Amino acid sequence: HLALKELREYYTAKGNVSTLRSEFHRDIATLRMSKSYKGGGSKFLSDFQTLYLDLEEATGKSADEQEKVGQLAAAVSEYPPFEQTMTQMELVAQRMGADLGYHEAMQNLSRRTEVLRTDAQRRVQMNELNKSTDRKYVQNTDSNGGRKPFVRHSDFLTEAEYSRLTPTQKSALWQRRLATKANSLT
Repeated sequence: HLALKELREYYTAKGNVSTLRSEFHRDIATLRMSKSYKGGGSKFLSDFQTLYLDLEEATGKSADEQEKVGQLAAAVSEYPPFEQTMTQMELVAQRMGADLGYHEAMQNLSRRTEVLRTDAQRRVQMNELNKSTDRKYVQNTDSNGGRKPFVRHSDFLTEAEYSRLTPTQKSALWQRRLATKANSLT
C-alpha cells in the first residue's frame, strides 16, 4: 500500500493532476478496439477501465457515468461486434427512458467477448474436424485392399451455409460430427 500512497500523493499535487488529466485525455482519445487489438476484447476492456480507475484514484473524484459510456462507445465504434452491442444497449435504455450505465455496458461487452471467444474456439474445432475428415480418398477395409473415393458427410455445408448457422446449430453440427467420427473409429 506504500507504493499506492506515494502514487496518490504524487498525482494529487497541483501540477501533477493536470499532467495526469492531459495524459488521460490523450490515452483515452487514442484507445480504440479493433480486430488486431493486442490481447483482444478482454484486454481492451481492462485497459479502458484501468485508465478511468487511475484518473479517479489520482483525482479522488468519480468520472461522470455518461462521459464513460460516451468514451466507451467512441472507443469501440470501429469494431463491429462491440459497436453493435453498444448500439443495442443504447436502444434498449432509450426505450426504457433511462441512460445506459457504465457498469452495464462493461458487463455486456465482457459477455460479448466471451461469446466471440467461444465462437472462435468452435470454428477452430470445426476446421480441425473438417480437415481430418475431408480427405480425397480413404482406405478401403474390404478384402481387396483397394481405394475408393471419399464420400462427404451427409451434413456437409459450404462455407456460406455454415456461416449462416446460429451458434447453437453450429454446436449441434459439431457434436454430430464428433459422434460420427468416434463411432467410425470403434
